[in-house]
Amino acid sequence: MIVAKPYVNAQKIGRVEGTAIGSIFQAFIPIGENSRTRRAYNNALAKAPGATALTDVTLQEDWYWYYLGTLRVITISGEAVK
Repeated sequence: MIVAKPYVNAQKIGRVEGTAIGSIFQAFIPIGENSRTRRAYNNALAKAPGATALTDVTLQEDWYWYYLGTLRVITISGEAVK
């Protein structure tokens, strides 16, 4: 769980989306990997001034391989509410 469930009668602001990137270097060294979900959520929330949470959230993860490891991009989208 990223944040507590918002109130049932929360005011909808609009749909937002945020992304964050992490990497696993040489299959053993995580770089920004553990905080990707939180950073993507906060990035999406920042796009709606006054928003306190997201509802109807979807999460998408894409992996890209490169010579020394993997690049992992997470995208969170949802309805911003306050």
